[in-house]
Amino acid sequence: MTSPVILFGKTSDEYTNKVFELRKRVNELGYEEKEEDLLIVPHLTFVFNKEFDEEKSESVKKIVADEMESLNVFSLRVFDYIDMEGNIAARFDNSRSSKIAESFTEKLKSEGFSAVITDHMRLIRSIIKPEHVEEVKDMCFKNLPNEIEISGVALSGKKIHKEDFIFEFNF
Repeated sequence: MTSPVILFGKTSDEYTNKVFELRKRVNELGYEEKEEDLLIVPHLTFVFNKEFDEEKSESVKKIVADEMESLNVFSLRVFDYIDMEGNIAARFDNSRSSKIAESFTEKLKSEGFSAVITDHMRLIRSIIKPEHVEEVKDMCFKNLPNEIEISGVALSGKKIHKEDFIFEFNF
């Protein structure tokens, strides 16, 4: 059976917990609509595969493990929070992350993966009313660090909750 998956950079536990706390606060204020989105792990997508065959998990895991030897923890400096149709995203310089995405694409192309080069990470999802967007952006500036630490990689499908990870590695 095939299903879509992404290989992504995991944020540090500290950063992830701060995002979860902020999402909870935004939800309690009644600004965020979907409770199931509260536990989506903040992530930086490197590559995706729309039709991943789970039988290939071990071969992909080995390729990723080999690539991990050349990687280490890195940070993305946030320079703004933007509204993306009701989603609040952190914007950052993607020079480091795009190189990693290109490297994973080169190594995983034969497994059907394609690169995702992005300069943002969605943090708060599904703001119900547009009039709350600026307030939530301000909450991001006040409550989240201005650097996002990427501390590992994971492969996941479904909703990208921790329990959906097929495998993960820390740097």
